[in-house]
Formats: sequence, C-alpha cells, structure tokens
Amino acid sequence: MNTRAVGVAALILLAGCGGGGGSSPSFEEPPVQSTPTVSGPRSAGSATLTLDVPRNTSSARRRPSYVSPNSATLVVTVKTVNGQPPTPAQVPPALNPATFALSTGTGGNCTTAPSGETCSVTIPAPTGQVVYQFDLLDASSNRLATNTLTFTVAAGSSATLQAQLNGIASTVSVTAPTLNAGTSFSGPITVQAFDASGALIVGSAPYSNPFTLTDNDATGATSLTNGATTGSVVTVGTPNDVVILNFDGEDIDPFTIAAGVPGKSSQTAGTVAITHSPVAFPGTPKDAVSSSDPNFNQATVTFTSKPQTLSFTAAQVGWSDHGAHGFAVALDPATCGSGASAVVIVTAASGTNNRTFNATSQTTGLCKGTVTGGPPGNPQQAPIWFKVP
Repeated sequence: MNTRAVGVAALILLAGCGGGGGSSPSFEEPPVQSTPTVSGPRSAGSATLTLDVPRNTSSARRRPSYVSPNSATLVVTVKTVNGQPPTPAQVPPALNPATFALSTGTGGNCTTAPSGETCSVTIPAPTGQVVYQFDLLDASSNRLATNTLTFTVAAGSSATLQAQLNGIASTVSVTAPTLNAGTSFSGPITVQAFDASGALIVGSAPYSNPFTLTDNDATGATSLTNGATTGSVVTVGTPNDVVILNFDGEDIDPFTIAAGVPGKSSQTAGTVAITHSPVAFPGTPKDAVSSSDPNFNQATVTFTSKPQTLSFTAAQVGWSDHGAHGFAVALDPATCGSGASAVVIVTAASGTNNRTFNATSQTTGLCKGTVTGGPPGNPQQAPIWFKVP
C-alpha cells in the first residue's frame, strides 16, 4: 500500500482569486500560515490537500494569495495518468471528479481558523505523471477559479505539490481620472475584475480568461497602453497589469471603455469624463459703459460707423487648436433683425477654419450673437455682442 505525503501550499494554491468589494484593495500581510502537509497514513493513491478560506475578511486585510471568500466547493478531477484516462484501479470513478464542500460543520471539510476557515480534503494521487484540474465553485456552482496542472508522483515517495488556481473574470470595472480639455495626460487607470460571485480577483497569478479593454473614443485623441501594446484595444492578463490611458488634450465628448470577457457579451466597464473648456474671444474687449447695459462685461464688437467691417476671433482650449475644428455663429433675430435691416452681417474669414469672422455694420442697434464650439455631443457656447451707433 502506497502512502503519499502530498502538501499543496495554500498560499500559492488559488493565488489568483481574492474577494471583496469594488474598491481598490490595500493589502496588509496577515500572520504567515505554515505550509500544509499530510499528517498520518492515508490509503493508497491518496493525499491530503489543505487550504485557507478567508470568510468575512475585508479586502484591506486580505493578501493577494488568498482564495475567494465565496468559495463553497472544491472540485478535483484527474484528467490523465501517464497520458491516458485514469483506470478505476488508479482513481475510483466515484472520486473522479472528487467534490468537497468548503464549510464548517458535518461533512464540510473545514474548521474555524483565525483567517476564516482551514479546509483539508483527501484527493486522489495515483503513481505517474498526473494531470489534475482544480476548480473552485461558489454556492450557486459558478466557477470562481481553475487551473489544469501536471505533477509527477513517484511510487512510495513523499512529494510536495504546489499549484495556483487562476481567477475567472466575470465582470470588469474601470475607473479613470477626469480628463481636462487642453491638457494632455498619460497615466494608469484602475482595472478590477470580479469573479462570478462578485469577489474581486487579486494577486499576481494570471486570469484564467484574459479579457480585452476597448477604448470607444472614435476621435483618435485617446488610446490605451498595456506593456508593449498601444491602441484602441489591449488585453489584460493579470490583476497586476498596469493599463495606461493616453490623451492628447483635444476637447472631446466623454467616452466609454468596454470589456470583452471570453464567452460573455461586451460590457461597459467605465466612462471617462471630460472637463470642457469655455469659448473665449481673445482681442475683443468687454463692454464697460454701464452695468445696466445687457452686454455689460461681455465681449462686444463696437463699431464707429456704418457700413464698417471689423473682425473677431473665437478660441477654445482643446478645440480651436486641433485640426479643422471651428465655430458657428448664430445671431438673435429679436435684437439683430434680418435682411437689409439687420444690425450686422457676419461671415467667416477665408482660410481660418471658422475661427475668425468678419462683421459688417448695417443699421443702428445692439445685436446679440451666440458662438458655438465643441465637442459635438457637448457643445460649448458663449455670447458676443455687436454695437452699432
């Protein structure tokens, strides 16, 4: 009869799956747990696996190697032995797969420990090159973490098997800083993946199912970088990946970042907000004649005669300094009139991309115009007045 002494280090096993809420975790090392080992004789072809499950432990005090606190079941499947499906003599069919409840109480395989629970189960360990599949499930049988690993178990030997399970991403959240139009930016964004139980996956182990992030900004003003890849789409492989958001400063509309998790529909992971800059009129003075005037302290083009042509320029940081972005001018019919009786006629100056405009006085009056800039989905407006004596 062969007795295996097989210890699986719980601090390495399942290192990719953590638990907790939606905030970015701050890790504080708990007391170090000793490496689990088999104690006492076991039947031929079996060994004891021990792992810690941190029940009701906050993210702030959970170190990255902990398993998900929502783990309810461990499933161990022997896939092959020496390249072939296991025989009944190597692994009894009733134990393949072997399912273990991770809870305290009768039949639960766990006892209460300072970190939450310590769980010990007896797993098949046939002699030879053994391919195992380990799966962690929650109470609703959702897979939280998995891995398929190969070990060589020598007859009559005492071995220590170390393994890690990789967290299975189910939903993804992205948090990015608010961008300011006119100011370039390149910095990290927070990317968090949660397993099917809602637990935050942490640690350095890779995800079992790497996912993509897609920058849905169509202007080309932004991009994502992860490692050596920069573009509108990057792949996130581990919880430790640092994804960079790049922004050239153009005044654009808010946009979303979508997550593509294998086997699931595309999901909106986060929205990037933009602080838009106002429209201004450099070189056009503000009226300072009387506080009772409707145009007091506002940009005013003041004529001294009629007809007379004067120009004014509109500017908007992050908008007028990019490409062919321009402005539209609308005159208020109530104050500006129309046709031959219009107070002024406004046209775009040639070759200015609708940034500099010519205004020609026609009749006496105080005319209000509205200049509209960008971006298209969140246009910015500012009044400009025309005063004709």
